[in-house]
Amino acid sequence: NQTNFSVSVMNINQLKVLKDYNVSKIYIPADLIIHQDISLQDIDKFVSAKINRPEIFLSLPRIIRNKDQKYLSNVANLLNSDMINGVLIKDLDELNYIKNLETKIKKDFDHNLYVWNQTSLNFLKKEADSICAPLELSRYELNDLNDNDIQLIVYGHMPMMVSANCIMKTTDNCNKSNNSFNQSIFDRYKKEHMVFCNCIHCYNEIYNSLPLSLHNEMKNLENDGYYNFRLD
Repeated sequence: NQTNFSVSVMNINQLKVLKDYNVSKIYIPADLIIHQDISLQDIDKFVSAKINRPEIFLSLPRIIRNKDQKYLSNVANLLNSDMINGVLIKDLDELNYIKNLETKIKKDFDHNLYVWNQTSLNFLKKEADSICAPLELSRYELNDLNDNDIQLIVYGHMPMMVSANCIMKTTDNCNKSNNSFNQSIFDRYKKEHMVFCNCIHCYNEIYNSLPLSLHNEMKNLENDGYYNFRLD
């Protein structure tokens, strides 16, 4: 199999950087489109300018609640667009919702839908077009799954915690703004960890101060037969 790279973006600037690179797939947060930071026309203009047109996947939020019914209706409408090739699913509630739509849209599972062993892999593969390996798997555990089609994240600042307790609200800074990295916390070693405040769905993601970077392992991973890589 030929090595290919997918990219997950969080904002428009990251998407713009990709104009100079060929990637097979781009994950774009549904929040950016639904809250009109970027339009389907903008995305169409972006991918049409590329010789090798990447697939565009909607990336769903980490947490959805009953109050998100209108939001999910907007997601359903977006999935009917010819511009959207698939959806990145991050929990089983979202999988259930997408399945009930009875759409033919492609379904990719993110790293937090845990595939720890052959049983969980076989269970999820019945539903998924692509599965991302958990970040915590060692190389030995990864090879034990015996699935070279699995997607591996090889670069990015990884979320250490998802919290429904809002840091902005705790510090009396909550203004219900759009999603942003406008908070940070410091650990006991004085390292700064950025906090992504998702005010649309009211939760926080706390990111590691140091990025995961497996660039020195790429040749070993390719020698093991892996070819499906992702940059966050």
